[in-house]
Amino acid sequence: MAATVTPFGTPGTVSTVTITAGVPTAGSGTVSTLDNIFNATNGPIDVKAASTLPAATDKALVATLRDAVTISSSQLAPLISSYVAIATTNAQQVALPTDQVVSNKVQAQTNGMTPSRVNAAASTNATSLKASAGAIGSIDVFNVAAYDVFLKLYNKASAPTVGTDTPIWTIPIKTGTGYSRTFPYGKWFSTGVAYAITKLQADSDTTVLVAGDVTGSIDWI
Repeated sequence: MAATVTPFGTPGTVSTVTITAGVPTAGSGTVSTLDNIFNATNGPIDVKAASTLPAATDKALVATLRDAVTISSSQLAPLISSYVAIATTNAQQVALPTDQVVSNKVQAQTNGMTPSRVNAAASTNATSLKASAGAIGSIDVFNVAAYDVFLKLYNKASAPTVGTDTPIWTIPIKTGTGYSRTFPYGKWFSTGVAYAITKLQADSDTTVLVAGDVTGSIDWI
């Protein structure tokens, strides 16, 4: 009786298959699915004659045949099932919530992380990074001024009104030091991503910096 085997690729109904060095040939039925495995060019298994020595270019799994081998339908199913079981034993799937960011380099490139230069102007540096919900993946800034400065982050879809808007986080950066941090799951902002930099800590402060006092980068998505 014919057997239908569908480990991957296009299904093939096979009753008997003869395998020689290289590519399988049908005894009856079709071999499109089996050919995905034993195909000499694209398949994951090399089939070689016993007289042919292994080569460095061989696939990881090589089957050596002394003569042509005929496989019946009853033998075919467990053969393919065993291969599929080996190939998928270590497969794992990881799901992340849609509002999370993994901020390593590969993930940053894949998800479109945008690096924004921080270069303080002679102002409060009110800046909108993103005018919609987003996340900060990393902050890396340095204070070259002779005084402390305060980086203020706002959950806002536009540049903040410094002194009026309330930041959700104020980061002190002492003179001659920096602040560098990566957020493995992203620092989430539900409305928008914005910041300002002032000389004093108070939410109401509008004391401007000297141009160039703070430099660095904020990466966001």
